[in-house]
Amino acid sequence: MTLADALSRAQIVATCTTATTAFLGRHDSAGHLHRRRGRGPPQQEIEPALLASSRVVVDALEACAANGDLRVAIEAGAMVREDVHGELGAIAAGTCAGRSRPEEIFVLDSVGTAVQDAGAALHVYDRALATGRGVAVSFA
Repeated sequence: MTLADALSRAQIVATCTTATTAFLGRHDSAGHLHRRRGRGPPQQEIEPALLASSRVVVDALEACAANGDLRVAIEAGAMVREDVHGELGAIAAGTCAGRSRPEEIFVLDSVGTAVQDAGAALHVYDRALATGRGVAVSFA
């Protein structure tokens, strides 16, 4: 299966690469895209146009503006910080709305706030199991 095949079938796409050139663009329209990377040398996975046409959430605005794909979109003139919908913590706390329409592309640009990553993963895992979509995994 090619990347294009996988993307055309996916509702959620999660990435964690060391790519330095974007490989996800506007034609890659999964409903939710989670882009995760650590701090370090400049990396990019998402074309600025995809970010600009999506509802963007970050784990930490200042960190993503300095190190995330958001940085690339800002430098390209495709976005400004104020275009960011909100921070992940605000969505988890219920003070910022999450994805509201099935056709909406929702992007999480995360540079690695570990406690938020773990909390978000647990929430998604629990919801998947509760709706019969997940697979129980034992780490014992």
